[in-house]
This record gives sequence, structure tokens and C-alpha cells, in this order.
Amino acid sequence: MEDNNKTKQGTPMATVAESIKIYEFSTGVPGFPELKKFYIQNLKDGFYDPLKLMVSVDNPAISFILYPHVNGESLFDQESLGTFAKAYDREQGDVDIYSVVTVREPNGHLHLTTNLKAPIVLDRGRQKGWQHILTSKDSDLAFPLDKLSKNFQKVRAENHS
Repeated sequence: MEDNNKTKQGTPMATVAESIKIYEFSTGVPGFPELKKFYIQNLKDGFYDPLKLMVSVDNPAISFILYPHVNGESLFDQESLGTFAKAYDREQGDVDIYSVVTVREPNGHLHLTTNLKAPIVLDRGRQKGWQHILTSKDSDLAFPLDKLSKNFQKVRAENHS
């Protein structure tokens, strides 16, 4: 018998509901101004770590893959991370910084890039979120995540052999 109390990711709904934090984006996200509430979850029980999924509460069919800028794995320098937080009168430790990931598979080769020009900032304490659009020309719109692409390609090959 199928368990109807599971999400698409296979996580029991009660567990998700108890631990979920909903972040409100007062103006929505670019391209989706009507979507104002999102939550973050692991992709397929952590199989795709470190990537996360930002799911719309308003329309669960819409979600974004995110790259977290945490622990030494950030693609931003410490000064930039502090600037994102301070721009919204927060301390660096109060916010989580992510960037949106694009997945393409040209000619069967998995290719991941992340948008460093418009990081997602989530304030854990206030449960608010926003997209911080950078005007600097130094930030990359499609920064390649080659190492992750290769790791995911390898895992996929192992699982299909």
C-alpha cells in the first residue's frame, strides 16, 4: 500500500512540517513576483549535497536549485558575504547566502552553473528572504560548477551500471 503522507522527495510530511521554515519574499523573486513564500529542503535525501531546493509554498510546482555559500565552500569572498548581510542591517551569521543553479545537459554531459550576480539571502531570525542584485561587472552570471558536474555525472554512471 502506498504511503500518501510523503512528499515528492519521499520525506514524511509530519517531519517536514515540524522542521520547515517558511521565508517570505516581500516582492517575490524576479520573474515570479506573485510567489512570496518559500522553504528550503535537501534534494533527494542529501544525494545532491551541497545543493538545496527552494520550493514555493504558493505554487509547489515551482522550485529553484540553490548552491549554499557556507563553510569554506563559498564562491564569494568574506567581504562580499558581509556586504550582503549589512545591506539589510543584519550580521553575517544571521543570514544564509545561496545562488541559483542552472542545470543543462548538452550532448549528455551534465553541466551546472550558478548565478553569482543575484544571490538569494535568507534571514533565519526574521524568516525573510530577498534576492540581492549585484551591479558589479565582476560577478558572474553563469559561474561553472565543474567539480559538482563531474561528481554528479560519476554518481549517475555508477547508479546506472
